[in-house]
Amino acid sequence: MLKKAFLTGLIFLVIMGIIALITTWDIFIAAAGIVAIGSIIGTGIFYGVLLSGDGVRGSYNTETKRDRDKRTGYGNMIIVFGLPSLIVTAIYVFIL
Repeated sequence: MLKKAFLTGLIFLVIMGIIALITTWDIFIAAAGIVAIGSIIGTGIFYGVLLSGDGVRGSYNTETKRDRDKRTGYGNMIIVFGLPSLIVTAIYVFIL
C-alpha cells in the first residue's frame, strides 16, 4: 500500500510538471507545497498529534488495536503520498 501511495504522489508531480510546462512553474511549486503541507497536517490528524493529552488518552482507551492500526496506516499512506512533493518543495526552498 505504501508503494502505491508513493507512486500516486509521483504521478501527481508528473501531471503537475506537464501542466507547468504548458503554463508556468509557479503552479507546480504551489501545488507541490500545498500537497506537502496538507500531507503533514493530515498525518498529524490521523496520528492524533494535534490532540491534547486527555484526547489522546480517551482515544487510546476507547478504540481497539485494529482501529488504531487502521488509523495510523492511513496516516502513513498520507505522508508517503506527500513525500515526493515535500522533497521537491524542500529542494526549491532551500537549494534553489
